[in-house]
Amino acid sequence: MRVRFRLIDLPDRLEHEPVDSLAIDLCEGGLFLRAPLAARLPRDLHVELDIDAGRHGRVSATARVAHHRGDGCGVRFDALDHKTICCLVSMLTAGRRHLWAQSLARAQRHLTQKTSLV
Repeated sequence: MRVRFRLIDLPDRLEHEPVDSLAIDLCEGGLFLRAPLAARLPRDLHVELDIDAGRHGRVSATARVAHHRGDGCGVRFDALDHKTICCLVSMLTAGRRHLWAQSLARAQRHLTQKTSLV
């Protein structure tokens, strides 16, 4: 899903434009930002996130950089209000249902192919 992030911990005189990124491994505690700039962010840097899950909603949150990998960084959400938590859980539930439906469809195709070979 798409995420736009903006750096918060910059000195007042420095402005930073929001950066478009992809969210990988979204969970209740945080997400992984896949973007070249994200891979270079220092640990504990504070970021503002705008998570766009399309028809499943949009969430704004703040987070801190927790770890790095070659293609981005993992961020841990700061405290979330009740409305944001509900929207996030709704996104996660919809995503899990979608993955379950895809897995079921793959299994059905696989079984159909196996029975047609017999």
